[in-house]
Amino acid sequence: MTKQIKRISHSLYEANLSSKFASMEIQELQLTSDLMLTACKIGRTLIGVGVNPNSNMGLAVINLGVCNLPPTFRTDIANKMLAHIEQYKGSWLQRHFPQGLQDSLLVLTSALHRFVPAT
Repeated sequence: MTKQIKRISHSLYEANLSSKFASMEIQELQLTSDLMLTACKIGRTLIGVGVNPNSNMGLAVINLGVCNLPPTFRTDIANKMLAHIEQYKGSWLQRHFPQGLQDSLLVLTSALHRFVPAT
């Protein structure tokens, strides 16, 4: 899946350079592909961390949760999510009224809070 998304992302980059389509729509699609790549990285890491050593008994992969991922990975994903949120804010404000921004950001900010360790 990651390879396909990267291929599409590269095509979007080339489409943005050739200016065949409106730039705003291409930017939104690029943000979407970036979010999908981030989701793939999270899923791949969850699978890698959650491999059941006794896979002959039960499931081959168990979900250990985001809190059990390596701290450096969680920090990396949190930083990416912050960048995605900033891009999303810019895209939102170009097309919509500012009043709906906070409600629209709930999904991204709740995902970000899962990767930021509680202090």
